[in-house]
Amino acid sequence: MACVLDLLIHYRHYVSSNAECPLIINTPGWVLGTGLELLLDLIKHSKPTVVIYMSIDGPLDVVKALRDEAGKTLVVTLPSQISEYTTRTAAQLRTMQTMSYFHLNQKSQGVPSWKGNPLTSMPPWVVRYAGGNSGIVGIMCLGEQPPADMLKEAINGTLVAVVMVDDMSAIAGWTDDNNGQDGLSEADGSSSQSKRQIAVNTPEDLPYLNPDIATSPDPKHSRSLGLALVRGIDTESKTLHLLTPISPKLLRDMSHYGKSIVLVSGKLETPGWAYTEELYRQAATAQSMRNKALEEHVGDERGSAGEEEEAEEEVKGWEDAPWIERVEGHQGRGVGARVWKVRRDLGRGGDGV
Repeated sequence: MACVLDLLIHYRHYVSSNAECPLIINTPGWVLGTGLELLLDLIKHSKPTVVIYMSIDGPLDVVKALRDEAGKTLVVTLPSQISEYTTRTAAQLRTMQTMSYFHLNQKSQGVPSWKGNPLTSMPPWVVRYAGGNSGIVGIMCLGEQPPADMLKEAINGTLVAVVMVDDMSAIAGWTDDNNGQDGLSEADGSSSQSKRQIAVNTPEDLPYLNPDIATSPDPKHSRSLGLALVRGIDTESKTLHLLTPISPKLLRDMSHYGKSIVLVSGKLETPGWAYTEELYRQAATAQSMRNKALEEHVGDERGSAGEEEEAEEEVKGWEDAPWIERVEGHQGRGVGARVWKVRRDLGRGGDGV
C-alpha cells in the first residue's frame, strides 16, 4: 500500500503540468477479507471519478462495501470477461512477459527488438557482495524469510528486484554509529553496532538484511531499477553473477553518484524457462539438421547417419545443465511425490480403533 500511495504522489505531481493525463488503476481480483480492505483503502486515498467492478454476480456485500466507500462516486458493474477459450493461461502470459523482459535488446532504437539467444550465452554482471568495494549493501527477502544458512540456496537461480536506495533510512532498522559510515561497508569485516543490528551473517558472508528488523524498502527513499536473474554465486571470490536487461549506463550512474543497491527477493515465480532455453535450442537445431538431411535426399546414407549422430550429441547435456534434472516417472523424486489417495477404510480394525 505504501508503494501505491507513493505512485499516487508521483502521478499528482505529474498531472499538475499535464492535465490531460488520465489515471487507470488496475487492481487484482482479490476482493475478500484483506483484499477488500485494501480496495477500500485505495478508493479512500485515490478518490477515483468512477469505480468499475468487473462482475455482475459478485458477492453483494463486496459491491455494497465498494458503494459505501465510494460515496457519491459512480460505481459500475460489468460482466466478467469470458476466459474459457483463451489460448494462454495467466501463468503462461506471465512467463512470456518475463521472457520478453530479459531478452529485450537495450541497443534498439525506436521500435523494440529482442535477443534470440538463450540467457546462458549472455555474459553476466559480476558483483562483489562482501568487502570494502561491495556492489550491494544487502539482500532482503520478503514473505517467508529463509534462515541465514539457507539464503544462498534460496536465491540462487531466482529472480530478484534491483532496488536503488537514495537514503539508507529506507531500510527499517538501519542506524549510523560510525561517523557517517554505513554499517555494512567495513573492509576489515569488523562488526559495528549497525551491522549487528541490521545484518545476519551467512556462511558465505552474504549481506543478509535481518528479516526480524528489515521490512520492504520505503518507497519514499528507494525505487526499483528492474529485475535480475541470479545465475550463480561464487563464494570464493565473494561475487554474484547476475543477468539483467537493466542499462549498463544506468548502473554505472548509480555507482558514480554513490547510490546504494539492495537486492530484494520476493514472490516472483521461479524462471524455469531460463533453465531450459539452451536445451530447447539444441533440440531445435538437431531437428533442423535431420529435416535438412531428409529434404536434400542425401545419397550417402553413412554421411547422413553421421550428421544425425552429431545432432544427437548436441542435445545431450541435460545432466550438466544447472538446476535441471531429467527424471522418468517418479525416478529421483522424494517420498510423498506420488499422488496421494484417500483411504476408504479409515477406522476399520488395527490398534483396536
